[in-house]
Formats: sequence, structure tokens, C-alpha cells
Amino acid sequence: MWNGDGLKIPTVNNFRDIGAHLNLSAAPNGKTLTDRMLKAIVMAKRLRWFTIPQQFKEKIVKANILPAGLYGVESSWVNKATLNSLRAAIANALGPRSARASNDIVFTSTSCAGDLHPETYVISQRVQSIRRIIAKFPSKRSNIQEIVSRYLDSNCKQANVDNPVGPVGLLMHSMDLMGARVTKDLRIVRDNEADIDILNMPWQHLKKATIELAASKRSANASDQRTHLHGVKEIDSQIVKKVVHSLGEKEKRVYNHIASGAAWSEGHLQEIDINKDGKCTHCGEVVHDITHVLWNCPVVNKHRKVDELKHVDPQSVPRYIKHGVLAAMSANIDKCFWGDPISNSNEQSCADTLKAIGMPASKGAKVIASCKNQEVLDTLKECKIDHNASNARQAFQQIKANKQKPHLAMPYRCTRPPPVLRSMYTLMAVGSTPCINTLAWGGLVSGGQVETQAFSKGSAQLRKSSPIAKCFPMGSCSTPP
Repeated sequence: MWNGDGLKIPTVNNFRDIGAHLNLSAAPNGKTLTDRMLKAIVMAKRLRWFTIPQQFKEKIVKANILPAGLYGVESSWVNKATLNSLRAAIANALGPRSARASNDIVFTSTSCAGDLHPETYVISQRVQSIRRIIAKFPSKRSNIQEIVSRYLDSNCKQANVDNPVGPVGLLMHSMDLMGARVTKDLRIVRDNEADIDILNMPWQHLKKATIELAASKRSANASDQRTHLHGVKEIDSQIVKKVVHSLGEKEKRVYNHIASGAAWSEGHLQEIDINKDGKCTHCGEVVHDITHVLWNCPVVNKHRKVDELKHVDPQSVPRYIKHGVLAAMSANIDKCFWGDPISNSNEQSCADTLKAIGMPASKGAKVIASCKNQEVLDTLKECKIDHNASNARQAFQQIKANKQKPHLAMPYRCTRPPPVLRSMYTLMAVGSTPCINTLAWGGLVSGGQVETQAFSKGSAQLRKSSPIAKCFPMGSCSTPP
């Protein structure tokens, strides 16, 4: 009650402020953001039925749906159920229309430069907001570090990562879901990964590093949820995007069906009583999954345009590779590209198979690979990096982030005296007789004499106007003063 006239002042514990939603209670509440995500879900469902190319749909999601639906996410609590609905709506608009499809693979196999996953967008925006606050208000750096310290202190009851408050707490909550943590000096730390320095990392690399962190976590989730992705620790998203970008519109849809697991084989159709015998329509063999048509069917295999794949033993290739999902390259040089050892029955595979999967075939190649692999292992051991738990990207990023002495081999310093003739280095590179007229204009020598090669009329006039040629006319001393 304000006065005796009955005037009342309303009190609220959460309300919209400009573009964000302020919450003053202990319960998580982000109604403004939830309303925005519901509108974005409607937009994504409409986008699904648009008859436009796939690349235009991806641009609409990147430039319109995600910024509009997740505006103010840096300081607002995100409703998990609504965020999952937005994720499913975008995946249905971009990916195949099948209940068997893996949404994580759908987001990985997009051709646009950025990542269209809503959770990745949330993490990226929250990391950049902290960097932006400190850049505009340097005095707030100590306040942010104090908040991080309180969240890291298990004895502080007011700061709980599971029930965060404010931009700093929401960032730490997001990183906790990714299997990472934020240190007091504002560095994002994760096992077997190079640290992400929020304050000092260049802007153009900060967003990319944050997206890679979320994408690797998404790959691990997809491996646990789909049988055909079992064993994938990390997907090389950059290579996948490069390959998908080079495909046509129809080929992109075919690849998305195969990679995401949305394609139905005769064996799957037999399980739902659509196909009676479950046999291949080309060769008549019993089909268990889609990899039979892609790799094992002899009728289809003879029509391959890439001859190198005709002689590859399918048993030496993991199942996820057969589905077109490219795992991150292994740090072990003497093994295949993905690091998984092949079975003993296939160790004597033909040279084409070994070359295709990255295994050294000849004895000399095996010795060279073993020596190089030992050199890499010694470097990783020196930097205290677990080579068994790190792939090539993780290992070399940690080596580059190491503050000790450089580990890359540098060229030897030349200590020999320079030659007497000024043009000696150039002569060693181009040979005894320069074949380009411009070299002769500069006074290059050939066997102790200036090059006397015949010039065209235009070249001769141009040579006469050259200042160097005026100093050293043809037939003069070959050694400039």
C-alpha cells in the first residue's frame, strides 16, 4: 500500500527489459526468450515446405531464424524443451523427412560456413558476450573473475552451476553441459583440447574455436545414439562441409539420407512387412543394412566411376565410413586414417585397399611411417599429451598452444659467404641460360657473357628503355659494379 487512498505498487520477480528477460527469483524463468523460440519454431516449420534450394534454406536459418528466436540468450534462461523443439524443427527443414535420421548428423552435413545447431549458437553468443563486455568496460573484468571464483567454490551456496544467474553463470552452465569448465582467468578448459582464452584469443578465432568445441560434443552424442555411428569420437566437420558444398542439389539429399541413417534398406523394409524376402533387387543377396548397396553389391560395384574404390575390401572399412561419415584423422601415422586397427584376416589386403585406408603397403613405407610416428609420439610425450586419447587435430592444437620451445623443425641457418657475382643466386635457380627476356634485361649472365638471345622488335624497344639495360648494354662486362 502506497498511501491511504489505496494506491498499490505492483511487485514482480521477472519481467522483460529491452530485449532480454530479467529474473530476480531463484526459479529459472525466461518467458520472453521462450516466446521468441516458439515463433522461430513456426518459421522453421514453414521453411520445411518451401520449394527453394537447400543452400537458401540454410541461409534463412542462419540469418533469420536463429538470431530472431535466440535474441537475448546471453542473459536469459533457456527452456530446454522449447530449445529441443526448435532444434527438431530446423533439422526437419534442412534434413531428410524420416524418423530414422540423426539430427546431429543433419547439422554436421550442412554446406554453409557456420553451425546451425541452436545449442551451438547459444554457447557462441554467451562466450562472445563476455568478451564484448570486457572490451567495452575493462573495469568489469575483476567483477567477472570474482563471479567465476564463486561458482568454482563448492562452499558458496549462492552460486550454483546447475541453477545459474546472470551471463557469467549461464556461460559456466553451458560449458558444464559440454564437458568443459571456465577457469578464474577466463579460459575454457576441456580434456585433450587446447585451452580457449576468452580474453586474448583473436575475435576471428574465438567463435570458430567455440563452435568446434560444441561440434565435437555433438559427435560424441551421435555416436552413442546411432548404431551406424558407433566408434566415432569426433567428426571432421570441415571436410564434410567441403564435400557437401561441392555436391549438386540432388546429390546432397542422397548424402543426407545415407549419412544420417534415414535411408531404408530391404532388411529394414522386411522388419515392417513391406518387403517379403529382404533381398537385394540387383544381386538377390540378403540385405541387412544400406551398406550392402553402397559397398557389397557386385552389380552396383562394377558401375563405379572411381576405379580406386572397386578393389577396396569393405571389411577393412568401419561402418560409419561406409555411411559417408568422416571421422577425425588419427594422430598415429602408422595406422589407417581413422586409427582403428584392421582385423588380422585383412592385414594381407591388397595394396589398393591399404592405400585407400591410409595404411603403408610396402616395407619401406612401413619403416618411414614407423619412424615418423615415433617422432610424433616423442613430441606428444614431451608436451605431456595423451596420444591414445587425442586425434590429429587435438594433438597438434595442443602442441601449438604449448608455451615452451618450438617443436616444428626449422631450416638450418646459412653460414656460407655470399657469392662474388651478384647474379649467382639467380643463375643457380634458372639455369645457365635464362629463357625469359626479362631476366636478360636485368643483366643476368650466361657463361660469363650477357645473354645475347634474339629479341622481338617490341621487346628490343622495351629493353632499350630499361634503366638497368642502359647501364649494361648487350656485350658489356657481365659483372655489375
